[in-house]
Amino acid sequence: MRLLDRLVVRAKSGIVVLAGAFIFLFAMTAIAEDAGRWNGPATELAHKIADVLGPASAHLTIQNLSSIPNESLPAIRRLLEDGLKADGVAITSGDSANTLRVTLSENARGAVWVAEIVQGNQTRVVMVTANEPAPPNSPPKQKITLHIQPIAKASELQSKAGQHDPATSAILAAAQLNNALVVLTSARVEIFQPTPTGWSQLTHADFPTTHMASRDPRGIVIPATDGNGFEAYAPNVACIGIFEAAAGPPTASWTTHCRASDDPWPLLSSAATTGTKAFYNSARNYFTGVIAPPLGVDLPPFYTAALVPNRAAGPALLIGAIDGRVLLLENSQLKPVTGTRDWGSDVAAVNSTCSGGEQVIVSSSGEGSADSLRSYELPAQDAVPISEPLMLGGTAMALWPAPDQKSVIAIVRKPLEQGRGFDYEVDRVSQSCN
Repeated sequence: MRLLDRLVVRAKSGIVVLAGAFIFLFAMTAIAEDAGRWNGPATELAHKIADVLGPASAHLTIQNLSSIPNESLPAIRRLLEDGLKADGVAITSGDSANTLRVTLSENARGAVWVAEIVQGNQTRVVMVTANEPAPPNSPPKQKITLHIQPIAKASELQSKAGQHDPATSAILAAAQLNNALVVLTSARVEIFQPTPTGWSQLTHADFPTTHMASRDPRGIVIPATDGNGFEAYAPNVACIGIFEAAAGPPTASWTTHCRASDDPWPLLSSAATTGTKAFYNSARNYFTGVIAPPLGVDLPPFYTAALVPNRAAGPALLIGAIDGRVLLLENSQLKPVTGTRDWGSDVAAVNSTCSGGEQVIVSSSGEGSADSLRSYELPAQDAVPISEPLMLGGTAMALWPAPDQKSVIAIVRKPLEQGRGFDYEVDRVSQSCN
């Protein structure tokens, strides 16, 4: 029996050793497969980082916002470190004057790896695409279709109001509130109500006679928190509107007033975000970068801004700088956004049930005969188009989120027939999931 016991023990030991060998071999095979799968993009990203950083040392962090399994991260990190080392960049485990933040993200076309290279106060970005197919069980990303619904034209509104002054017909901003249309022009704020035959003017308030006209005016209309009124801003002017419901006919009334003002403008056209204000340079047609209250980061002069509330790290502010850059203020850091080469000056965030649930709608850069709008998502710091362009038939002059935050109000300037000037159109742009 003792001999038999010894043979059984030896047999079991052999099985354990053999099983361990198979496990080790399987693990090595998996690591080798990972290394082979990600060797191309890791090597390419390492080369691009080294081209920017040069021979130096740096601290490396990797964030995974993609469908790549976390088990693959050690292999990806090892490939990046090996590629950087071969290009003269040493990765340190402690503090370093240089920081490399690599984000593994993906868009509708595949994986996108973005590296932020931080050297002192300067941050530069490089990126590569890693054409790894999505896992077989992962749901495909939805595409989005943009739809446009015309609301009103300046020529029609002026005709209803008994006005025929092309010099004051330019619509700067508009909003639909309390079954009424609030329109801010270059000379007044007007309120219209719908009728069976079109829009009828309820009331208006002219800008003060001391108002100094701007060379290229812009404006903004912000609904009140309770929905019963608005604030409106144009260069050197601030207006308010108060809505009062009545028990009998007329069913409602509006009180409006405009005054001269150089106060900062609410940065975003949302009642929930009117606490953040920015100083507007009326002579130069952009925001100076000075914010009240301060956000803790110095902003460059910028043309437009949009709040992206549901980022992984919390709310972020997207701004279009006057030098053409698109920047994301997130976690008290100002980061450049890639993939924005054909963006125009206007952007508005929307919250929908499509795709990732939150997108920004952006005007085109205006290089063609007419502008277009397109919907984008922002994984990491990469702008990914998720809709086809929606042609406007004119020039996008302004873009603001609608009060429902699910659509946007667009102001489009369209040429009249035979070159007789321009008309301005107020449109609602919405999204549908495909």
